[in-house]
Amino acid sequence: MASPSHVKKRVRVTRKPKSCPNPLFEKWLQEMKDEAGRKESKTQYAYAKALKSLQKYPLKLHSAKECKVLQHFGDVLCQQLEKKLQQYLADGAKVKKPFVAKPGNVQVKKTMPPSSFQELRTTTPVNQPSDIICLDGDDEFDRYNLDTSPISNLNERCASSKPANYLSHNNAPVRIPINNTLISKAAPVSKPAASTSHAKEAVLEPEEDYSDYVYEKLTFKPGDYDIVLCVDSAEVSGSGGSNKNQKEAAAKAFQDCGVVFDTRKLSVGDYLWICKPKAGSGISTDKELVLPFVVERKRLDDLVSSIKDGRFKEQKFRLKSSGLNRPIYLVEEFGNRQNLGFPEASMMQAIANTLMIEKFQVHWTNGSKESIAFLVEMTKQCINMYEDKTVTSRSCHENAVSDWQNRLITFKEYYANSNKQKPLSVTQMFAKQLMQLRAVTAETATAIVKHYPTPISLLNAFESAGSSASQLLANIEHGKPGKTKRKIGASLSSTIAMLYTKKQFDF
Repeated sequence: MASPSHVKKRVRVTRKPKSCPNPLFEKWLQEMKDEAGRKESKTQYAYAKALKSLQKYPLKLHSAKECKVLQHFGDVLCQQLEKKLQQYLADGAKVKKPFVAKPGNVQVKKTMPPSSFQELRTTTPVNQPSDIICLDGDDEFDRYNLDTSPISNLNERCASSKPANYLSHNNAPVRIPINNTLISKAAPVSKPAASTSHAKEAVLEPEEDYSDYVYEKLTFKPGDYDIVLCVDSAEVSGSGGSNKNQKEAAAKAFQDCGVVFDTRKLSVGDYLWICKPKAGSGISTDKELVLPFVVERKRLDDLVSSIKDGRFKEQKFRLKSSGLNRPIYLVEEFGNRQNLGFPEASMMQAIANTLMIEKFQVHWTNGSKESIAFLVEMTKQCINMYEDKTVTSRSCHENAVSDWQNRLITFKEYYANSNKQKPLSVTQMFAKQLMQLRAVTAETATAIVKHYPTPISLLNAFESAGSSASQLLANIEHGKPGKTKRKIGASLSSTIAMLYTKKQFDF
């Protein structure tokens, strides 16, 4: 018999449950559930399911309509919560929200410690007058919150000279005025900025050939360059009917706001920003650096079409391969979602995957006017961000982690690297083939082709592995540079092995 001194004692360790990040909605749902229970109403069970779903959701919700992305939340329940929220605000209470810049203001807040970098947030369609876009950094995780409220008069909005508050990197409040002088910095280099009362569109040759581009080292110092918005020629010209009118209105709106933009053929994306040398800087004006932000605009009907025909996945792959490491998906509401000929849940799932798995930033607008307002505000913030920065060029194959704002690729290299018409290598075609599997993202495919650059090399590896072929890829890690890596896993590894080793499939 063992002595008492050798008897092992079992100790129970309990973990304190995490508090719900949406305490107001949780409280109101609990009250509604309790009230329905006192009345012996069957709705108490619906409230209980919704409450449980809310408690599992790890992110903050900034409006009641955002709750609709959760299970067991319908229109009626969201309206009830919205009513309670409006009453709560009417009583003088305040709700903690991310900093949202008012028209004419820019606010920057340093948030999200490295330990929680995966908890990215997105904006969802709301009926409130403003949405938020978050541009997150790898190390500093800065969030640039943009106001994109509907605009009835863009001239009044852009003429605003109200000061803007933001937090510097040491959390010290700084005030920088945003007025027309900031916009004028993007004036055409051939004319003095002060002389441009109305900005004019600078049209470049749409079909320049950069396929033979050779990497070159460039350095732009503060004051040597302007920040200019580049717009894909398809966004402001072409097409007939009402769509043509919208494109002409977009071009006029940019001009009325004093935002100078170049219209050119973009190999991927619809909007991006460049550092364009000034005439007196001593730098050739065709030496341009591209800011790391690229915007792909999708109206809901076009989004559904691209999902159906495969363009959606292919465009995301090319955006990730462009060398611009801050891609933004601008989703624009259009018509009734029920008339798109595609399940709304599937569409929302595709967008959620783009945000959470592929780490794109996703921004919603209620129409073309809000989209223009977003791009105007984004241009202002880019001008502010790069006002005192020295920027240098880098190859698109280099990973810029901590200095992603200062080390930029040239426009020529961006165009050559992401041009859809360029011949693909065997490795690139192999990666695109792998991405036809639903669970394979661009990062996953890239990680696989680094180990096995051709299909034959993977087939030989499967053959050599023998009975363990199904787990050959399980331990390969993938993910963004500077962030925690994830393994491919047994399930996906087995699926890929079956695809490339099975002789016959039963359909």
